[in-house]
Amino acid sequence: MHLLNLGFEYVHWQLNVIWTRKWNVKAWADNNYLPGIKRLVSSFLKSAEEGRVLGIVPILGILNAYLFKPYEGPPCGAGYRSVAVSTDGRVLACPIAVREDWSVLGHVNTGFKLMNIQLPEMCMKCEFRQYCGGRCLYALMEGEKYWGVDGVLVVDYVTRETIKAVLSIAPRIKELINNGVIKTEDIAYDPILDSTEVIP
Repeated sequence: MHLLNLGFEYVHWQLNVIWTRKWNVKAWADNNYLPGIKRLVSSFLKSAEEGRVLGIVPILGILNAYLFKPYEGPPCGAGYRSVAVSTDGRVLACPIAVREDWSVLGHVNTGFKLMNIQLPEMCMKCEFRQYCGGRCLYALMEGEKYWGVDGVLVVDYVTRETIKAVLSIAPRIKELINNGVIKTEDIAYDPILDSTEVIP
């Protein structure tokens, strides 16, 4: 909220999970992060009811999947809607996967082919898949190597709870759009245009 109050149009963040040393994410999430998410969701709704849409990317991104088009894969579009070009000309699926062979889609001189994202079975069966899209391509491909299955499940828990918090206001947001309190174009947001984190 501080950044929005300073005049930034959009804010987003990324959780320090999977590619760092393992830490007690669940306790922190339950005691600090998820209550903070609920406060942000409440502030977003209050502002929307006053006719102003706050640029909180995770909230906007989840609402967009609810209102307009579900995500087929990670919301950032990594590998299937967006690519990164490295300084050596490689076309990469993910801008942080610069050393991983799976990320190389081709080369600027010879062309490239987008990925066909294959979400794990856990994601395919998940009721929140359309809002999350598997969260993060890098984490999908490498996450278990770093944190193991139990670590991935903790991150999944935090993701699910975040999505639930946002979906709790989704019907009201739809109502506000239908009643003309906020405009569709004010809430429409495509994360690949800014390479932002819908699911932190």
